[in-house]
Amino acid sequence: MNSIASPAGADAPNMNVFQTPPMLRQQWSVLVRRRWIIIGIVSLALLAGVVVTMFMTKQYVSSVTLEISRKGEQVVKVDNLEPPSSFDDREFYQTQYTLLGARSLAENVARRFRLADDRAFFETFGVDSTSSNFLEDAANGSAAQKRQKRFDAVIKILGDHLVIDPVRNSRLVRVGFVSPDPALSQKIANAWADAFIESQLARRYSAASYARSFLEGRLEQLRQRLEASEKAAVDFAVSNKIVNIGTVETGGESSSRVERSLESDDIVALNNALAQAKADRAGAAARLSSNSIDHGDAGNLLGTLRQRRADVATEYAKLSVRFEAGYPSVKAAARQLQVLDSEIAAEKNRLHQKLVADLNEAVNREATLTAKVDGLKDSLLQAKSKSIAYGIYQRDADTNRQVYDALLQRYKEIGVASGVGLSNVVIVDSADLPKEPSSPKLFLNLALAGAAGLVAAALVVVALEQIDEQIKDPGDVERLTQQPLLGVIPLSDRDPLVELADPRSYITEAYLSLQALLQVSTSLGVPRSLAVTSTRKGEGKSTTAYAVSHLLAKGGRRVVLVDADMRSPSVHKLIGIENRSGTSNYLSGDHDISRMLVRTEGHAVDVLTAGPTPPNAAELLIGPAMENLVTELLRHYEYVVVDAPPSIGMADAPLIGHSVQSVLFAMEAAGARANMIRLALQRMVGGGANLLGVIMTKFDASKSGYGSDYGYGYGYGYGYDYGRKSAGLSA
Repeated sequence: MNSIASPAGADAPNMNVFQTPPMLRQQWSVLVRRRWIIIGIVSLALLAGVVVTMFMTKQYVSSVTLEISRKGEQVVKVDNLEPPSSFDDREFYQTQYTLLGARSLAENVARRFRLADDRAFFETFGVDSTSSNFLEDAANGSAAQKRQKRFDAVIKILGDHLVIDPVRNSRLVRVGFVSPDPALSQKIANAWADAFIESQLARRYSAASYARSFLEGRLEQLRQRLEASEKAAVDFAVSNKIVNIGTVETGGESSSRVERSLESDDIVALNNALAQAKADRAGAAARLSSNSIDHGDAGNLLGTLRQRRADVATEYAKLSVRFEAGYPSVKAAARQLQVLDSEIAAEKNRLHQKLVADLNEAVNREATLTAKVDGLKDSLLQAKSKSIAYGIYQRDADTNRQVYDALLQRYKEIGVASGVGLSNVVIVDSADLPKEPSSPKLFLNLALAGAAGLVAAALVVVALEQIDEQIKDPGDVERLTQQPLLGVIPLSDRDPLVELADPRSYITEAYLSLQALLQVSTSLGVPRSLAVTSTRKGEGKSTTAYAVSHLLAKGGRRVVLVDADMRSPSVHKLIGIENRSGTSNYLSGDHDISRMLVRTEGHAVDVLTAGPTPPNAAELLIGPAMENLVTELLRHYEYVVVDAPPSIGMADAPLIGHSVQSVLFAMEAAGARANMIRLALQRMVGGGANLLGVIMTKFDASKSGYGSDYGYGYGYGYGYDYGRKSAGLSA
């Protein structure tokens, strides 16, 4: 029979009328559906938070504020032993924060207050001090071990309850201690800060002490090396007869001091004398060659004579003009001129001899000095060679002396700096006695408990969603079944017949939407023979079969409803009639259909009940009997709607599906698991049934998280038609 009408062809509309909602909408649907589980888990978590807060021991925190500087105040200007750090170097402060939590500080505090022997200290932190030999030394030789064990317990308690809170963008840090005793918190916090400052000073003193010890050893080594190098220099000078009379400083960019020797001073003096002798010889030669006597620069006597002759010559000239040559005055003047000329000639000769003698003396002196300088050159070169070696010894001694002086100065500076005793850590605010407990905080605990409850609820919901294979969301039907969703039938508390009798009810509107889609499901309209099946019993297939047949009959068509669920018939109960004879009788060979059909008052549809329950319903369905029944009914009715049995576990539904044109599959929302539904659909398809799609029944929109979006009565106040809206039809 399923070959009579072809399934939806190319001209049929898309049957996928319910698209998968967005992911966020799906998640919201899950939250609403599981809201009571989430509310319950969160409520239990909050209740647990309140109970835990009530039973928690009150804790008090007392903090001391410290200022940590990179460098302490400098009373004396002495370089630090530690390398300088950059201005924005955060490693320094991170190191200080780590040092604040060092075990050595805890040990210092524990020893200061003798906490290892304090029973009250352990009882304050909930340590059982009533156990045997907890605070008493045992007599079996393990006293030291037990005391060390108690001491380690104290160190762990101090470290676990210490709070280090740096103040952001500052040099301040708060160091606090948390305990059930406010006085103990104050005492430990202040003691911890004092211990930290003491440790800083001790570390600086230890570094200075180590530096002094190291420098003392190095100074002793350098002193011995300096003495050895100076002794070597002196021995070399004595053995080589090197006598230095002082030092001279050489100029230039890098000035240095050089030792002066006797040879160098001698040759310098001789060079100066030789230069002077050469100058004297050159001057004498120049005076001799230039005949300086004739130029009147030879002496005062010659000049005087020449002046007297000039006077006499003038007088003689005057007399010669006035008197004759034989005149006595003229003769006397002439004789006086002759005497003066002879005296001048004698003086000139004497002066010339003197210039020659001076020149010879200058030449001889120059030659003598030249010979001496040449003689000192050889000795000076030998002295230079020796002075080079001596300079090596001397530079070694000078270097050792410089290093020794530098280390000695640093040793003195460290000695001064170590005695100052200033720390780079300053207490800004000491710890006060706390007046109110810092914990437990009810609102914080409730927030944490609520967050933990939400996380636990999320995990539970995810686990339930992974375990739960029920299909609750209409948008998941096609994805999980690979079949189109033709309609969604809402859940109702009233009798389905009463709902169907009301044309404005939600269920009536839902089935009208289904009818509209059936009208366009094939090229010939609503299939004339249609079976309704499900995965299991109680999913609403009988109600769906009655609703489809009832609405078709109300449209003026002749419809018959056949109850083919012979194992568990329910149509007669739904309508309220007796089940005397029906489908099982016909399949058994009784073909008097007119006697079996029931026409009930108030129902527009005729009914063929299931009839007596046969021993094996599948045997009656094997063969052409069911197909013949449908064919026979189609001779008298326009539509035949068959209420088929569930398809899981029985062969009845596939056999019936093969005998009709099309099959509708009813699926209860949040009913059977998805894998069971897929198996049922596979059985129907494998049996040759022409599946039109799936109908979701008993859908509760309020529990699914969709609210009015999937509720009926949306928009017009009555029945929101999914099928019509999706198919493009008017409501």
